[in-house]
Amino acid sequence: MPIRSLLNRCPLETDESLPSLLARLQVANYYTSPRAMADICRPYLPPGENLHLPHLAETWSVLSAVTRLPPADLYHASFHPYAPALALPWETVPFVSLPDGVEVPLLSARMRRLFLRPVHDAQYCPICLTNGRYHRRQWLNLLAAICPQHECLLQRGCPHCQQQLSVAVIVTGQCPSCAGDLTAAPIVSVSDDTWGLWAHRQLHAWWGDTSAPLLPDQMTILEKPVPILLETLRGLETAAVRLPQETLHPAPRFDVPSPAPKLHELPAPLRVYRVYATSMKVLTDWPRAFHDFLDTYRRRPNVLAGQIADEFDPMYFAWLEDEWQRPEFAFIQDAFDDYLVAHYSLSRSVTHLCLRYFKSGSSAFCVKSSSQWPIQNSFT
Repeated sequence: MPIRSLLNRCPLETDESLPSLLARLQVANYYTSPRAMADICRPYLPPGENLHLPHLAETWSVLSAVTRLPPADLYHASFHPYAPALALPWETVPFVSLPDGVEVPLLSARMRRLFLRPVHDAQYCPICLTNGRYHRRQWLNLLAAICPQHECLLQRGCPHCQQQLSVAVIVTGQCPSCAGDLTAAPIVSVSDDTWGLWAHRQLHAWWGDTSAPLLPDQMTILEKPVPILLETLRGLETAAVRLPQETLHPAPRFDVPSPAPKLHELPAPLRVYRVYATSMKVLTDWPRAFHDFLDTYRRRPNVLAGQIADEFDPMYFAWLEDEWQRPEFAFIQDAFDDYLVAHYSLSRSVTHLCLRYFKSGSSAFCVKSSSQWPIQNSFT
């Protein structure tokens, strides 16, 4: 059965996401069902294939025939091109051959789970949306908190009623719940925040969205492969979210109240902005900044002072003794060992023995930290 192309075509806009293109084509061809594009393509595809993130070679062929756009252009509108920046050295990256024979990388299940924002819970830049009524690919990243071009926070949800928005809704520019204009969202500028802006520009540069920003004067940053740096940041983020708000990177100044997060809700751009700006500081002036972070982390409220497992949980058990055990993370292990030796009355070997003994559940181990190290540091 020949594949019929849509009567009305839409050009792929600059940096447009694939879900956005499919949503605009649906509107342009007067389809009312939100599954119209999937229904058109389903007869030609195996069950379960996701049009927003295709994995099969035949899917790219079908989408190309329906949209009359080159498969390579459709691929670059998807989230798949981020795979090289997100793939850990030991991770198997799947590939697919496009109809022109070119092999391209695909996201693994881990990458999709950790970095891809679902299309039903989308975010956007109000200024970008004013300039062009379509959804940008970089907004699909769960760690994206700013618009690098306009130097402002992204908007998640309707700015008027806080209703969750899908990509398909964002391209219309109007909230279906309150009929509010999505481009009328308040602009929360981060232009004056030198560090926060640099940190999030650097994240976008690591993904390949923008060129690398100049590092602030007299600062150095850890030099490791991008996937290792991102995995390091993920572990630091799980610790940073447990810090008191006053020790996180400051929030941009704005007068719009932020709604309280709901249970199991994805983090809002403001939270991502503050937590990852804080975590990025740890990668500067290594390992001093990491040691400063550990100072602040173990002195957070309601933590039993001197109890090693309590002071560094969950970062110790979940990351130092699990995710960061590979040789690629030896720099973190060495820096942590050096910190323990300097701050606790234990030799390096005894420290590791006691911590591993504690982890096994055999004993509760408690030590007192050295009083000669000051609490004040760059994170307080």
